[in-house]
Amino acid sequence: MPTKDITADRGTPRVAVIMRSYNEVHVIGETLSMLEQQSYPDFELWNFDSGSTDGTFEIIQQHNVAGRILQNDAKSYNPGRVLNGAVSRVNADILVFLNADATPTDRNWLANLIRPLRDPRVGAVYGRQVARPDCRSLFIKDTERAFGTGEESARWVHFFSMANAAARREVLQRFPFETRIQYSEDIEWSYRLKKAGYAVTYVPGAAAIHLSACAAELDSLGSIWVMKACRSRQAPCA
Repeated sequence: MPTKDITADRGTPRVAVIMRSYNEVHVIGETLSMLEQQSYPDFELWNFDSGSTDGTFEIIQQHNVAGRILQNDAKSYNPGRVLNGAVSRVNADILVFLNADATPTDRNWLANLIRPLRDPRVGAVYGRQVARPDCRSLFIKDTERAFGTGEESARWVHFFSMANAAARREVLQRFPFETRIQYSEDIEWSYRLKKAGYAVTYVPGAAAIHLSACAAELDSLGSIWVMKACRSRQAPCA
């Protein structure tokens, strides 16, 4: 594992926020606006959009420069391949992954999220997720149980979510995302980090309001399944 503090040569590490999106017009503007209010002084935004047709791309163009906006083919979308491409393209010390529908709750979200990465023993961090108020009560309760204080998920074999997460680029280069799977690539990736001896740290003080599509039953059930994916040793990552 690395032993060098990434802030040793500069006051603050360079940070890039990687945002993936697909038809998120209902929420991406709010997420981008909260990013612009962050207190952390040194970061840049990179957008990876999968061919949105609902106005999402036009909103992105209002908030970012053309050179940091990329479009993927939605028909051949593979999360691991897109994430690996972002790691290869973006030059920063820390890469932060924030879904377009995961809106930070305050201006200190970014600073709080990346702080544990000053410890070289920490391979990845992930922040708290809060269900949107229009979610069904079942999903609000399940999201709070999975995240919340972190006490519940700490008893599980493994838990992680890339919707609101960060890692050092050199760790991401050493441990690329699996491209042979279409779902739960974040669970598989972070579990490999653990097996390699890295800590995967939960940061409850870096909260984002997520699950905006929770009114759609299939999408919500899929998200909840990922949350529970490694509760037992019979889970796919065990």
